[in-house]
Amino acid sequence: MDVTVDIVAVLGTAEMKISQVLQLGRGAVVELERLVGEPVELRVEGRLLARGEVIATDDKLSVQITEVVKFST
Repeated sequence: MDVTVDIVAVLGTAEMKISQVLQLGRGAVVELERLVGEPVELRVEGRLLARGEVIATDDKLSVQITEVVKFST
């Protein structure tokens, strides 16, 4: 269990055409499919591990876990 893994917090996703992506610049807004208040997903190696809510701790954003999903190997 002494293996380091990357944990990714997924706020939401969006589908865009490449031409739209290329037009993005500073200040652009990308609307995500997720609604305000919906849980953020925590993923390990692309697999869902937990859900939670975004909180601010000191000067950083964090995710407070509200639900752990059954994670089988």
